[in-house]
Amino acid sequence: MMEVEYFLLKQEQLMSFHTEMTAMRNGDDICQK
Repeated sequence: MMEVEYFLLKQEQLMSFHTEMTAMRNGDDICQK
């Protein structure tokens, strides 16, 4: 496996993880209102 492919795979995982965390945070904000 090329290093570039591995790097892109890691970036994709980080992006999806960040998106999930943001969605959870937004959900908490809505619940508090």
